[in-house]
Amino acid sequence: MKEIVNLITISPYLSTSYHLLEFNSALDRLEKTFFQSQKPTTAIDSEIPFPLSEYFKKLAVEHGANLDNIEEATEFINKVRSALRVIKPLTLTLGIQPTLDMIKDINSWIITNLKQVVALDFVFDPGIIAGAKVEFDGKIQDFSIKKEVLDNIKITTDQIQQQTAVN
Repeated sequence: MKEIVNLITISPYLSTSYHLLEFNSALDRLEKTFFQSQKPTTAIDSEIPFPLSEYFKKLAVEHGANLDNIEEATEFINKVRSALRVIKPLTLTLGIQPTLDMIKDINSWIITNLKQVVALDFVFDPGIIAGAKVEFDGKIQDFSIKKEVLDNIKITTDQIQQQTAVN
């Protein structure tokens, strides 16, 4: 079995912090069923929602984990948990509420372009104008046009005040 678990395979199903918490809860329930002498592959189907359960099994195969063996399945779950713990949050502050399609598209773009799994968090701020604020790894970038709009308003206001003072 590989030492490090690469979660790219299942990342579309772990797109937000909420999904990470739900998946961790499913892993907890899954492990509890092992103590009830339930076959791990059967327990996966009952404890992890479809289609994530199928991707989880595929991930196990990719990493050489035999899910029919309780010890190997438990070891694999622990490795998945370790990989989940290092996923960094990426917070997007938007002027609109994100739709499911928007979340999928953003997640897909991040995986394709950054080759990284992140946990998206969304903050609604009606003051954001066309764009978003992005917070990742302790850094914040404002990609909205709010500053430009306010700067243009200030320039226009200053020009009007100057013309008024001249006349």
